[in-house]
Parts: sequence; C-alpha cells; structure tokens
Amino acid sequence: MCQICSMDEKGDGPVFGVFSAETHELNLPTQDPGDLKMVNFETIGYGGRDNNSLISALKEMNAEAVIDVRHKPYCGWNRNFCGEVLKDKLAAEGIDYLWISDLGNMTRDINKIKLVNEARGIEKVLSVATQYEYDTVVLLCAEADEKKCHRSYVRDKLAAAVNLPSFHPV
Repeated sequence: MCQICSMDEKGDGPVFGVFSAETHELNLPTQDPGDLKMVNFETIGYGGRDNNSLISALKEMNAEAVIDVRHKPYCGWNRNFCGEVLKDKLAAEGIDYLWISDLGNMTRDINKIKLVNEARGIEKVLSVATQYEYDTVVLLCAEADEKKCHRSYVRDKLAAAVNLPSFHPV
C-alpha cells in the first residue's frame, strides 16, 4: 500500500509525493489538476481538542486525507498534534496525512495572510486530490475558529482553482 510522505529520508524537510512500501520509491503525481473530480474541501482546527475528538470529527466529515497547512507541523502543548505523530495516528484510522509547508501562513495575522508559496501549495493539493481521487480532503491548522485562521483562505483558493462554490459556515 502506498502512503503519503511528509518528510524526506534524512528528515531535512517536506517531500511531496507517495512512498511505495513495495518498491521503496517516491512517486510524484503527474496528473493535470484540471482533471480534478468534485472534491469536498473541509477545514478543521485542533485547538481545544484532544486527539480522540479530532479523529472523531474527521471521521464524521468522512475525511480520506488531512492536509496540514501549518507553517511548521509542531504543537508545543500536545505532541499528538506534531506532524509525524499525527500522521501515524491518522494512518491507523485509514486517513492519509500530508504536510504542505507552502500553505503555511508566515504572519499569524488573519488580516495579512502571507503563505510560504501559495501557487505551489495550491498546485500540490490539487495534484494529490487528483492522483488519489479523494472525495473529502480536510485542511488542518491549530486555530479552533475557522474565521480566525488562514485555512479558510486556502479552502477558498482551492475552490476557485477548480471553479467550485466556496462554503462558509455560519
């Protein structure tokens, strides 16, 4: 079975692609994001949650993949929300995990969003969603309130990229 990887073998940084357990090779998606079928892009924040409630919420959303849009996949107050630990916990539940550092907000200010590399990050999400034909992809960040987090901005950009209506919760 293939698994989405988030770190290279040396741990030097994020790698975008899929690692095949059979061949031990990293495969990069090659499909055109224009081939994207209807994908439901949701968002979730782990702030105020424990690991079990996060996983329960993801299951309720029918999440097939979680894309971590934090600038760095670390949580100082709960190790369970650190990238590699979270990846293992989600894999045990049948949910893929990928950290895309390009979608991290470098400002921490919702009014002055500056992503590391917006275009490349959006392209990566669309490529992964296309390659693996996910129905529901959930964007993850720390902030509990979506309205105070850049992940809603990312979701809206994804929706615009594939001409989908953007969803705004009440």
